[in-house]
Amino acid sequence: MNSDVEQQPSSSHNPRQIIATVVCVIVLATLAWFWNEQVQEVIEMLELAYGDGS
Repeated sequence: MNSDVEQQPSSSHNPRQIIATVVCVIVLATLAWFWNEQVQEVIEMLELAYGDGS
């Protein structure tokens, strides 16, 4: 019953899995870059609003 699962070695990668992983990494990197830009803008606005704290 388990012969179908055991036929594929775990080291072989499905091309669809590779493509999905690459797309996922690209999307996460884009979101991280965009989020970083937004955080920098918020920090700049807070610095302008409250000064340097002195």
